[in-house]
Amino acid sequence: MQSHEDPTDTISANLVGSIQGTHGNALLDSFGITDVLSSGTLQLFKSDKRLFSDVLQATEKSLPSTRDRMLDMGCGYGALSHLLGDSLRFKEIFGIDFDESRASVASQRGLKTFVRDIGEDRFPFADGYFDFATSFGVLDHIKNIDNPISEMRRVVKPRGCVVISTTNLSSWVNRLVLLLGYQPRNLEISKKGLFGVHALYKHLYSCTEPMARISSITLRALEEFLNFNGFSILKRWGTGLIPSPDRDPGALMKTVDKFLSKRPSLAVRYIILAKKMR
Repeated sequence: MQSHEDPTDTISANLVGSIQGTHGNALLDSFGITDVLSSGTLQLFKSDKRLFSDVLQATEKSLPSTRDRMLDMGCGYGALSHLLGDSLRFKEIFGIDFDESRASVASQRGLKTFVRDIGEDRFPFADGYFDFATSFGVLDHIKNIDNPISEMRRVVKPRGCVVISTTNLSSWVNRLVLLLGYQPRNLEISKKGLFGVHALYKHLYSCTEPMARISSITLRALEEFLNFNGFSILKRWGTGLIPSPDRDPGALMKTVDKFLSKRPSLAVRYIILAKKMR
């Protein structure tokens, strides 16, 4: 006997997605300059709302039916954590950050925050405590990712989801600067300044201070490591020169970046959606 999908279910799902996206965009637009500049991902989503909508909708479809608790690893001031948790209708949003002052601001937003070193410390949660966990722009600042990924696996429920974003070691920009003998921007060698970086970077960006970026991971390496830890990759996105440079990089560079960043393995930054399978 042939089965047919109830059209009212499709209409309802589309309506919920539309309302959810509208609410998420309104919340995204409400953040001030301090929040936006403190999070590269917020800058990314504000400048590319289609990407934000795609990530939100794909995550919505992949999450389990329960939406009790989510965790943001490296929550900072909590704006991005609040944006995703609220848009995805989670009852409780938890955050971990090593900076006590930032965690304090996040707690004022309603997050339940904990001050921990993500690279070294065991997370203060029971096994399988969360339905969803995120990490945006944090892995760049950790020597290796053994602890955060293994702890993420431990505290996320089976069939729960994770979203991870980080800079891409094998981006088209890094491949080019290495070919020319320059240091990739997202691999710093000192806290005292940027050394070996091409002068074009300092021309395009007003902020040229070290940001403690000591690690960068290719898309292939992170996906293999997530598979090794029991996660299945559901979707991946590539992002370009976002947050946008302070000064216009020119039509040629923007065109090249837009074209090459459609392939996540070449993008400046990537976002991965994965599900815990075991």
